[in-house]
Amino acid sequence: MGALLRERGLAHVTYSDWMTVDKLEQERGREAGRPRVKLTEIDEIYRAISQRQK
Repeated sequence: MGALLRERGLAHVTYSDWMTVDKLEQERGREAGRPRVKLTEIDEIYRAISQRQK
């Protein structure tokens, strides 16, 4: 399915990507003394995913 979405120029988030975002939200939460700090902007989410994949 990912190939079809890319072929059509659509962005998507895989389960692995979601796990990356989840881990980052939990890390930010620990720093703030909370269970998590949610990423709320789409651009921020995609930026976090692309930075972790490097």
